[in-house]
Amino acid sequence: MSMDDPQRTRRHARLRWVKRLLRFAPRRAVFHRYPVVGRFAGFARRRAHLWSFKPAQVRPAIYIGTVLSLWPVLGIQLLLAVAVSLLSRTNVMVTGGLQFITNPLTAAPLYYITYRVGQFVLTKTGLAGAQVPVAAAEADTITLTLSANEALPRSFDWSSTFGTTVMALFIGGTLCGLVLGAVIDLLYLLFWKIEHKPR
Repeated sequence: MSMDDPQRTRRHARLRWVKRLLRFAPRRAVFHRYPVVGRFAGFARRRAHLWSFKPAQVRPAIYIGTVLSLWPVLGIQLLLAVAVSLLSRTNVMVTGGLQFITNPLTAAPLYYITYRVGQFVLTKTGLAGAQVPVAAAEADTITLTLSANEALPRSFDWSSTFGTTVMALFIGGTLCGLVLGAVIDLLYLLFWKIEHKPR
């Protein structure tokens, strides 16, 4: 047995661990089996950057993937991941694999956390609860009533609307995704340095 054999064994063990981690990711060999995105398998296979594990393709894919995974787009995440990977020339396996962070089991707690973070940001910036006045011309013409003695409000509380909730989810998802992406990026860089350090 040569002196390199223990190092080679450790390297193969690490690579097996990475392959197990990415087993659900859209791999080149089985890309055609995925619903909807599988129709673009031939097109995707010809783009080497989609399958490259070099830092130039993986590091942006990590941030894109973590942000997308925490946005409230459950159901179309993989399609968006493939589209963004094509546009940004990043690794589709990483971007797509990270979409499994959010699944039917984890969606509720993750979306709750991202909502709370987004709501905190909106509150601190003064965007939550902002009163949007009705235009002066419209205010004078409002004559409809909710009941005999109750007029419609002259301002609307946007903090209680669906739009602000969605905004909080997107803002929180972006911020939490960037933080999670930074952690994964750091781990990737450590792994890359270990694998490519001089023997």
